[in-house]
Amino acid sequence: MYGSVPTVDDPGIDVAVPAVQRKPSNCFSTALGLLAGALFVVLAILAGWQVIRQGRVVVDKVAVERFEQPRLLVSEKGMLNVTLDVVVGQVHFSALTFNMRSFNGTYPPPTLVLERGDILRVLVRNRLGAENASAGNTWNGFRYPNTTVIHTHGFHVSPVTADNIYRKIGPNHSALFEYKIPRNHNTGTFYLHPHFHGSSALQVAYGMAMAIVIKDLPSKKRLFVEDNVMLVNWIDVGSGKRTDVVEDSRISGSTLDLDLHPSSSKDGFLVVNGKRNPRLDIKAGEMYRWRVINSIIDGTMRLVFSSSCSVAEIAADGVSYETARVRTQTQGIIIPPGSRRDLAVECISRQTGDIVQVRSELVLGKSYANLTRAYLGDGTKISTGDFVHIAFVNTTLPLGTSTASLDVSQRYSIKREEAGYTPEPLRDLRDEKPASTHVIEYTQAGPNTPKVIRDGTPYSFLGINGQAYSTKTILKVKRDQVTEWVIQNEWCMDGTPATESHPFHLHTNHFQVVHITGSLSPDYKVGDWRDTITVPAPGNVTIRWVPRDFIGKTVMHCHTLGHEDTGMMANFEITD
Repeated sequence: MYGSVPTVDDPGIDVAVPAVQRKPSNCFSTALGLLAGALFVVLAILAGWQVIRQGRVVVDKVAVERFEQPRLLVSEKGMLNVTLDVVVGQVHFSALTFNMRSFNGTYPPPTLVLERGDILRVLVRNRLGAENASAGNTWNGFRYPNTTVIHTHGFHVSPVTADNIYRKIGPNHSALFEYKIPRNHNTGTFYLHPHFHGSSALQVAYGMAMAIVIKDLPSKKRLFVEDNVMLVNWIDVGSGKRTDVVEDSRISGSTLDLDLHPSSSKDGFLVVNGKRNPRLDIKAGEMYRWRVINSIIDGTMRLVFSSSCSVAEIAADGVSYETARVRTQTQGIIIPPGSRRDLAVECISRQTGDIVQVRSELVLGKSYANLTRAYLGDGTKISTGDFVHIAFVNTTLPLGTSTASLDVSQRYSIKREEAGYTPEPLRDLRDEKPASTHVIEYTQAGPNTPKVIRDGTPYSFLGINGQAYSTKTILKVKRDQVTEWVIQNEWCMDGTPATESHPFHLHTNHFQVVHITGSLSPDYKVGDWRDTITVPAPGNVTIRWVPRDFIGKTVMHCHTLGHEDTGMMANFEITD
C-alpha cells in the first residue's frame, strides 16, 4: 500500500500545540458542506487565542503596507535542499497577530526557485505536539490537526516516490520528499501545500502553503521589469467591524464551533504575501509579471483592474498560452482555489502618486458578470475585497509606448524556444479517440438531504460517484493512452440542481479541456491545459489527458479543501 511509507523520529521536537476539539452543531451550510470562511481565524485563535484577547483589533482601519516578495530559495548546481519545520509560531497578517501552525514559523514562507532538470529535496519535520483524541479522528471528518503531508500542484513527478500524499507525518516524526524535475517540464508557477486527509483545510487556512517557480528558459529579450509572486489567502473576522477578530463568547477553551459562518465575505479580507491590500510601486508604461496563486481554501477569485491598466493572461497552472489573452475590466480574471495565473500587467498614469485599486469581486448587473455568476452557480463563494493598490513612482513612458494604445499583448509574445510553451508532450487531444471514457460525478447533499452523523457531528454528504472518499481505488487508467473523463456537477442528492462550482483538481498530470456545458466559461477555453478548473453549476466539463511516464495510485478531488477533507475525493491508479 502506498500509504505505508516509514517516517523517522525527531527527538528534538518539544513544541506542544493545543488540540482542536469539535463541538456538535445543528446547522451547516448545505453548499459548503461544513468549512466556512471563518475557519481561518477561528483555527488561528484556537492555536493561541489568548494573544487576540489581550486587546481589541480595529479591522476597518489598517496602515498602508508595501508589497513585499517572499524570500527566494534558489537551486544551485541542479539541487535545492529545503527543511520545513511544522511549528506553532507568531505570524503577522496586516494588523492582526496569531499564534498558528506554519512552515518554519513564518508567513509567507520562501518561494522555491528551480530550473528544469533540478532535484528538489524537502525535509518535513513535524514539531507539533501529540494528537488529542478529542480533536477528532473520524474518517471524512475534520481530524488529526497535528498530522501532515505535502503535495505539489502541477509537478509532473511520480505519485509514489515523489508526490505521495498517502504518507503520514505524525507529531514527532519527519519525512524526506525528493522531486526530480523532468528536463522537458513546463516552466511557470507552481504551489505546495499540506494534503493529509482531514486536516488539509485547517493547515492551508493557517498559511501552510508556498509558491514554487520553475524558471523560464534563457531569453535574449527581457520581457518584464519585475517578476512578482503573489500568494493569496483569506482572513475572516467573523461578524465584527470594530471588534475582536472573533467575539470571545464564540470561543470556549479550545473548542471549534463548526457552525461559525459569516453572513458575507465583507466580514473578512484578502491578504497578498501576508499583507492586506499592499501598495505595489510600479513605473508607468513598463511591463510586469504577476504570478498569482489562489491559496484560499474555499473562495474563487475574480480579479478586476481599472482602465488605466492593460492586463493579459499568459499562463495558467504552469502552462503558457500560445498567445497572450487580454482581460478587460468587464471580463475579469477567474482563479479557483489551488489554481495559478501568470499575468502581464502594464499601467499608465497622468501624475506620480496616482493610485489604481485592483479588487477581487463579482458585481452583478452587467451582462458578463451575470453570465459568470450563472456559470459558477449561486452557491459559489467569490472572495471579495481589495487585492493590491498600484502606486506610480513615475509617469514618463518608455520610448515607443503610447497612452492612446495601451495593449500589453502587443508587447508580449511567446516564442517556443524562449518561453518554453508546452515543452512537455502536451499534444492536442481534441481530435483523438480516447482509449477509455469515465464519468466523474460530484455527489452532494442538497437543501433537503438529511445530514450524515460522524462522531456525533452532522455533515453534509459529499463524494464522487455516489461514494464518500475511501481507501478503495474507483478506476484504473493505462499509461500512455488517451483517457477521457466527464466531470459532472448537475444535481444534488435530493433532486435539486447543483448550485456550487466544485473546482476539479488532478494530481500528477495536466489535462486538456475538450468540452464545456453552455457557450461561456469565464475560466478557460476549449483546448486549454490545466490541473485545476471551475466546473459549471449546474453543468459538466469533458477533459482528456495521457497518463505519462509514471504509474501508481493517486487522487482527483474538489479543491474546496473542506469538501476534500470530508469526502469529495477519489483514488485512481495508473497502470501499464
